[in-house]
Amino acid sequence: MQKQVSERAMQARINRKLAQEGQKLMKTQPHSRDRGELGRWYIVDEKTNTIAAHGIDALDGLASELGTLKAGETLEAAQ
Repeated sequence: MQKQVSERAMQARINRKLAQEGQKLMKTQPHSRDRGELGRWYIVDEKTNTIAAHGIDALDGLASELGTLKAGETLEAAQ
């Protein structure tokens, strides 16, 4: 059986992992003009205050890449 993980919990897991590199996952506001350029999620390098990655629309894909999505877990569907 698959365990559902909320988007908020997954964001916290990812941020704990990224903090080791001095980075943080940020979410753009739904109606922000920056959303078209940055995507739904983007990563900020807190040391240089620059955007390290953008265009992240699938949080579960990033979580899998970073190893924060464990076997038997899926990301809860956004409401």
